[in-house]
Amino acid sequence: MVSVCKPLQLHALFSKKTKAANQLLSKLSQTDHCYMGAFVDDLTVSGDMPLLTTVQDLNYYAQLSGHPVTIANFFQAFSYGGKVYPYPTQAMNEFKRYGAIPLVTLEPWDWDPKHPDHSRTLLHDILAGRWDAWLDDMALGFKDYRQPVLLRWAHEMNGDWYPWCGIANHDSAQTYIKTWRYVHRRMTRAGAHNVLWVFCPNSNSVPNTEWNKSIHYYPGDAYVDIIGVDTYNFGEPDERSFAKTIAEFDATYRQHWAKKPLIIPEIGVANAAKNPAQWITETFGSLKNTYPEIRAVLWFHMNDRKNQDFRIDQSAVMLTAYQQAIEVDYFSGTLP
Repeated sequence: MVSVCKPLQLHALFSKKTKAANQLLSKLSQTDHCYMGAFVDDLTVSGDMPLLTTVQDLNYYAQLSGHPVTIANFFQAFSYGGKVYPYPTQAMNEFKRYGAIPLVTLEPWDWDPKHPDHSRTLLHDILAGRWDAWLDDMALGFKDYRQPVLLRWAHEMNGDWYPWCGIANHDSAQTYIKTWRYVHRRMTRAGAHNVLWVFCPNSNSVPNTEWNKSIHYYPGDAYVDIIGVDTYNFGEPDERSFAKTIAEFDATYRQHWAKKPLIIPEIGVANAAKNPAQWITETFGSLKNTYPEIRAVLWFHMNDRKNQDFRIDQSAVMLTAYQQAIEVDYFSGTLP
């Protein structure tokens, strides 16, 4: 694709969303349901990047869980081992064929699959304009998709494991905010009005210092449509309930972002946990009875090959617990 972006005044950048995007945003804002989604990487893991979720994977997961996948998460880095990756046509077509809303997790780094610790952030390169053409092409791809796209840009920025986090950028959130706004403006100029932007910190900040709180990374209401939060039970020694894990974030959400719909793009319990089945039962009970503001939950269905298996069928007991937890009407329904 060829970039066709032209300079616009700032007020023109925040034009109206497409009708379909507004309908989805409205349903997420007003629903009395919690919709079920997933990141599914079970059948096609080959070591290649990017990880590709197929219709076969989504059908497999739906059969396991007993529910269709309403929102499908997909991870897209800017480049992998120095190889630039374009708009993910194949993955997006798979989601459209299946009927799931894509949640594209866009990661601003050059990901090194052989040496992940050497992966390099691209925030400064983006601000310098070196990725403008790539951003334009990505935006035009989303525009041509025509259906709503959830775009989760540079997630879990308040952790210490990604190179775009504050601790890797002079203990400051300012570069992150500047880059978010830059990318938002660039892609909006290209006409990606069907994109809903998801701001998604981790449930707890690492390090847990004031400057690293999720609120300090927030780019502003004009740049965000949906709030997300990722949360896991990794097992011992830091095993906590869902309520305790999400407590600090929930307080921030209620104080600052309560007017925006809230989703969980990543959730899971590792096989290292004491009782994964019990954690699932308690967590989904809490979602229904204590956290009605959470409108969608996407399970991280993956064995990451580091002794952390998050798949819902890692045991028969766990699978039964998951199936029973989501079989109530509250977790049913489809999105436009």
